[in-house]
Amino acid sequence: MTPLVRAAYEGRETIVKLLLRQADVNLNTKDGSGRTLLSVSGLRGHDSVVKLLLSRKDVEVNSKDEAGMTPLHFASCYGGQEVMRTLLAKVDIEVNPRTNSGNTPLSNAAFCGHLDVVKLLLARADIDVDSFDKHGEMLLSRAERKFAMEPSDNEIGEVVNRATVQVRSSNKDKD
Repeated sequence: MTPLVRAAYEGRETIVKLLLRQADVNLNTKDGSGRTLLSVSGLRGHDSVVKLLLSRKDVEVNSKDEAGMTPLHFASCYGGQEVMRTLLAKVDIEVNPRTNSGNTPLSNAAFCGHLDVVKLLLARADIDVDSFDKHGEMLLSRAERKFAMEPSDNEIGEVVNRATVQVRSSNKDKD
């Protein structure tokens, strides 16, 4: 792990700023798993580092790691609402990218139980709630089943259920 990747991972904004002053720095350098600085800082919920990286024109906001995960995927499951807001404010962010297994940031947030992130994503007009994994299963259906078995997370199960019902009823209207 390079000093810059470690500083981004640990949320050390001052060190990241210092290292970014180097002329030969590559913001899109990847770690052993193919994650960029933006991915690792988003993964850890370091919003100040994410903002710092996004202030640079040469950062690839939609870069994918070996599993096909983008910074938005990581933030949706691990980074929290502030990092998600910061990333979603970028005009060129892809809000519906798919991992190699077909997951989207919305399905990740739902499956990981992040109600605030699910609501944030569902509020967007460009979010795809009618997406399927590589096996043909509706992504939100998996989360719906998971939370049906976990009554402690009833609210997220209800939000996912409502979104799933809306998709199913709009699909019936199209038929």
